[in-house]
Amino acid sequence: MPYYSLSQIAKALKTYHDLRSVSRTVQALGYPTRARLYFWIHE
Repeated sequence: MPYYSLSQIAKALKTYHDLRSVSRTVQALGYPTRARLYFWIHE
């Protein structure tokens, strides 16, 4: 499993908040997996 820095996680969550779409967030950033992003959202 790749390691993500806190800044990468924060960027992914902000991008998700802006786009309101897990799939579009992963496409825009190129990371993380959809499953990992769902985990961060619900964590």
